[in-house]
Amino acid sequence: EDNSDIEGSFNKAYNEQQKMKQLSLVRFWQMLSAGQAGVYHFTYGEDFDENGILAFLGSCGGQKAWKNPALTDEVAVCSSALVKDSAEIHYFVDRDTVRLVTKPEDNAWMQVDFKDKLIQPSYYTLKHYLSWDTECLRNWILQASNDGIHWVTVKKHEEDASLSEKGATHTWPVQSRGAYRIWRIKQTGVNSNKHKYLACSGIEFYGQLFLTKFDPLQGVQNR
Repeated sequence: EDNSDIEGSFNKAYNEQQKMKQLSLVRFWQMLSAGQAGVYHFTYGEDFDENGILAFLGSCGGQKAWKNPALTDEVAVCSSALVKDSAEIHYFVDRDTVRLVTKPEDNAWMQVDFKDKLIQPSYYTLKHYLSWDTECLRNWILQASNDGIHWVTVKKHEEDASLSEKGATHTWPVQSRGAYRIWRIKQTGVNSNKHKYLACSGIEFYGQLFLTKFDPLQGVQNR
């Protein structure tokens, strides 16, 4: 076979694989919509690609144009107090790069609640905000909870300089020992400008998404 035949065969196989993947994503979305139990593994390709869990939730399994999943009630988001000219907290799970930043307080945090779904991530991605190359995260933790009260620290970052300019993104591997419903980043020290502002314009997760019969607890508290 010449190279063109091999390339043609490869492309055909790749297209078939993508088609099967799309069909399985649609099927998984149908299971989610029907309230059925199930699990799907979302594989990281590159930062904020179409393969993430929030990308899936915002596109109805790749069937529709993407919409912010916090605005369609697939997830709920909240945070510690934001500065007056910050974008709204729903941009924490958006694709756009905006000025999203908390007030400069100890232990500032931003959170996403997957409601009746649990995730066990293998990777997670963050994006720095739009305003300045400074104020980048340096010291923070990724935490998980199923009730908003008891938290498990899944990953700890100390003087992590991975984010270095406005709109910059980075992805980190995660070793989670369990699946959880609520995930947050919480700042544990000063940022790159020696301030306590938590500036972040996006988060994404890759790994296992579990559809459960989990009944979201009423009156979830934030600590």
